Amino acid sequence: MANESEVYSDKVSYTNALELTGAPPCLDLKSLAQTLPKQCVPLIEQRLRAMQEDLEIITIINNFAQQHNITIKSAANVAEERCSPHKKPLHHIAEHNSQTFKL
Repeated sequence: MANESEVYSDKVSYTNALELTGAPPCLDLKSLAQTLPKQCVPLIEQRLRAMQEDLEIITIINNFAQQHNITIKSAANVAEERCSPHKKPLHHIAEHNSQTFKL
């Protein structure tokens, strides 16, 4: 059985972890198990969507490079040039591929 200082240390650790996620502090593991997924799942889903967009951009640039027999770096430069006059981020090409790469 853990002594009081070890239990207190764990509670402090869990409370600090929850405060970092913006969740209210909890006093037991059951409450922690219910709270963390509610706080973390939306953040994880948001990050996964961003990663999917990144992958789409990479795929689009690779395909463009292959279609036009140019290097990937050149294709990436074309993408940046086509997006920058409109002040659009590269993620814009993931949504508007055909508009960005019209020659």
